[in-house]
Amino acid sequence: MRVRDRSELRFSAPFQRWFAVVALYALALLLRVPDLDKSVWIDEAGSLAQATAPSFTETARAYDHPPLYFALLRAGTWFTDSIPLLRLLSVASGLALVAVSSTLRPSGVGLFAGLLVALSPEFAGNSQELRQYALLSACIAVTLRLSMANTVASKLRLLAVGVASVAVVATHLIGAFFIAAMATVQFVRCRDSWYRRLGILLPYVPAAGVAWLLKSVFLQQTDKAPSEWWVGSLSWSHISTAFSSITGWSSLRWLAAAVGRHISGAEPVLLFFFVSASVYLFWRLTRQGGRETWALLSVAVAYWALVIGYSMVAVNLVLPRLLLPGMIPLLWAIGLTCAKPQQFARINTAAILAVLLAVCAAVQWSWQTAWRPREDLRGLAAKLEHSCGPNTMVVLSAGLDFGVKLYWPGYNAVNPLILDLHAAPGNQLTEAYTTRGHPSNVLLVYRWDAYQQAHPTLLRAVRNTLQQSASDSAILWDKDYYFIERYTMSAQLSNSSFANDVMSSSVAHPARF
Repeated sequence: MRVRDRSELRFSAPFQRWFAVVALYALALLLRVPDLDKSVWIDEAGSLAQATAPSFTETARAYDHPPLYFALLRAGTWFTDSIPLLRLLSVASGLALVAVSSTLRPSGVGLFAGLLVALSPEFAGNSQELRQYALLSACIAVTLRLSMANTVASKLRLLAVGVASVAVVATHLIGAFFIAAMATVQFVRCRDSWYRRLGILLPYVPAAGVAWLLKSVFLQQTDKAPSEWWVGSLSWSHISTAFSSITGWSSLRWLAAAVGRHISGAEPVLLFFFVSASVYLFWRLTRQGGRETWALLSVAVAYWALVIGYSMVAVNLVLPRLLLPGMIPLLWAIGLTCAKPQQFARINTAAILAVLLAVCAAVQWSWQTAWRPREDLRGLAAKLEHSCGPNTMVVLSAGLDFGVKLYWPGYNAVNPLILDLHAAPGNQLTEAYTTRGHPSNVLLVYRWDAYQQAHPTLLRAVRNTLQQSASDSAILWDKDYYFIERYTMSAQLSNSSFANDVMSSSVAHPARF
């Protein structure tokens, strides 16, 4: 009997590679599937309303986002109305982002970059939502990866870049900024003739045309004045909060505070470690990054500069989900710098620190955030259904109707009044109250979001008109910026009182107003 040499018992390199890939995808999937049945939030409800509208084209034109994701979601609703199953489209998009990241070469770099993307709490969060942002990230990653293969200037590759870039802008118009950043960096990097440099831009021409057609012709709600936009004006607070979220720094601070509550003095120690590790990684990127690393960093910086610059002159787009695409080239750059093949034979401090930071940033997501709905519309609907007795009129601020309808089987029988708080709703409120026979109770449901906080006048008027005609009032729900207020009516509503409330500033209001 022949005794095999020890070296023959070792796993082959292809087996190790495939084992690592499977483990990476399993980890990414594990972080993206917890509690897919949790309640939708208002933006997800809006996506479902968009996808299931009787006239899809007409509804899509009246919206401010391109229709690609909603068309795919609509196709999904032909087969199922299950929220968890419909969310699998975003889960698949999130896994596609990890898969594309893992194709970076050499293979160790790809696995390392894929691991950083898989652990990112923001990317994981997008992969659980009925929103277009996971699909956007996947399309951007495909476009960026294809554009990096500049050594293969074949017609097929150019066609693939063109199709992928069109998919980017057809998913979200913010993708046009990323395409512009990527094309600019490639144009500047090219040292060939002007003819060759202009040829680099050719694959992005269709995307530019589609973006122009979508914004100028198809979509009818993209030109909004700053006063109509739900996000406040740009400030350093917006910028720092957004970057803290997408980089995982807010999750690291949460972890340090959580450990500090159990171990005295641990919080400052952990924060010092996180800051020191981040500074070291930045030093490695800037001092030891190669040409490809600097190109990726340039794309990230150019993208963020375009978004922030646009926010300064137009409407504020500095939101975590809109800045997040810039993290794709940044994480890839970290992978290229920290996972160089020649460094595998010795301890790689930068790689170890990068993984530690990524794992620590993922703790809050895997331990807490993944299991909690962003907004509990299911609980809101249940409370509303329980509180809606006979002779009760339900009043919903516009936009809440579809989210409540998802979890309230008797919604249509109740026939709530939908108030548009962007326009004076006084006549609509009083006429509905009269038409419905002066119900003894009114349930007012609204969302105290950033737009309402900046434009509270009409909501104040509605609440005060109800208070003036009520013998008693109570707050039944106060959670996730949502409120249910019950008014026991003792007098008839009048349009004149509503008009006076709109013009008057002397009426007492709750402290939050």
